[in-house]
Amino acid sequence: MDFLHRAFLSIRSKKGSFLLQALILAIVASLILTGLLIQTASNKATALTKASIGSTVTFQNNPNQQLAASSSGQRPTFKTSSVSLSDAKKLASISYVASYNFLVNAQANAGNFTAIKSSNDSSQTSSNNIGGPQQSNSNRSMQTGDLTIEGVSNLSALDEFKQGTSKITSGTSITSSSEAAAVINQKLAQEDGLKVGDTIKIKNVQGTKTLALKIAGFYQTSSSGSNTANMFTSMNPYNRIYVNYKDANELKGTTTSIDSAVYTMDDASHIQSFEKKAKAISSISWKKYTLISNDSTYKSLVSSISGIGSFSKNLVYIVTIAGLAIISLVVMMQIKNRKYEVGVLMGIGEGKGKIISQFVLETVMAAILAFVVALSVGQPIAHVVSDKLASSYSNTSSTTQMSGTGQGGGPGNAPAMSSGGPRGSQNVTAAKTKLTVTMNYTDGIKTVGIATGIAVLSVLLPSIAIMRLKPKEILTRQE
Repeated sequence: MDFLHRAFLSIRSKKGSFLLQALILAIVASLILTGLLIQTASNKATALTKASIGSTVTFQNNPNQQLAASSSGQRPTFKTSSVSLSDAKKLASISYVASYNFLVNAQANAGNFTAIKSSNDSSQTSSNNIGGPQQSNSNRSMQTGDLTIEGVSNLSALDEFKQGTSKITSGTSITSSSEAAAVINQKLAQEDGLKVGDTIKIKNVQGTKTLALKIAGFYQTSSSGSNTANMFTSMNPYNRIYVNYKDANELKGTTTSIDSAVYTMDDASHIQSFEKKAKAISSISWKKYTLISNDSTYKSLVSSISGIGSFSKNLVYIVTIAGLAIISLVVMMQIKNRKYEVGVLMGIGEGKGKIISQFVLETVMAAILAFVVALSVGQPIAHVVSDKLASSYSNTSSTTQMSGTGQGGGPGNAPAMSSGGPRGSQNVTAAKTKLTVTMNYTDGIKTVGIATGIAVLSVLLPSIAIMRLKPKEILTRQE
């Protein structure tokens, strides 16, 4: 009788032992598959995080240098400043830069159209003067302007457009090649009866410069503005007009500077390398300028995901070792109870290799049943575990705010402000970590391989103690 036949007869006669092995192996295989699935999902989530965070570095003036020195005994004064356009272009040529955006912020007054007034605009009532001598309504309106002009080299790269807060509804966007073009709010266009292709005129707040801009497109925004926007018409989200940064500079009367530059890295891991290369450019005054990166946000999210990945990796190791130990003990007890059978088989000339092969086959057949169970329950278990882990790790993430993707530089050194606060503030919230766990052939094959290895080793290890004995010793030592 060959060992294959004996294995099937043994399983049929010892159903309890067989099912016990299958149950333990099913639990072990399920946990291993769970760990592998979560580990694969965390790796994919890390890659997606790199792409979604954007990996940007902002080149702007050093805030510590904005307090201008004054005469002895007097307090320093605050003064906004810009960055050199030529320096910004030098940084754009660094190899790690995938794209960049030059930003210029200005305020203006509408020429041949009417801005949408804010309900509590201080320019509408003389009682809202804040400090200083009484000023006329028209004088204060000219100082603050009724439009916010956003100069960009790539409109689609702005956070509000990337994140979907704003979107182009018709026409074209603003790019580095756009000239004398504007993208205006769709609501403003409706109120003034404007359409794509019309020409609008805007004036700087001093009234010394007028720009004629052709409407290239319309956009709409879901931003409701801030409380401050109710007080200043220029901060009303409907009165934001996007133009090429060169046109915004023309309105401000400069061609050699911009407010800030935002560089998008080709990979989040290259931020530090970019900064190192940038600081090595000696022609840039790094006492005057600075770089602000958003790698803290990236590190926060990736750290959360990596923690989950590390847990799943450790889970696979621990379960594999523990599973091997438990199955080995079970098999050892079963073989010990079958010493007489082993002695008889060896006594009639059956080879030790075939006897061990019989035991291995019995355990592997239990493992096959375990695989079916593991593949059925592995993914649901992985979903539950990953959600719990993601929730736990996400609690350690906090909202990160980065200022400086564009500095206020409005006319007359008035801080340019937007409906959401200082223009260029980047509010990045570490969203709740979400892992998408899906069954895949690779993890399934790995699970089968690891569980099969456990099944084989669990037989080989305890078999050594029995198989080294001779048939007579085994039979005489039977308990």
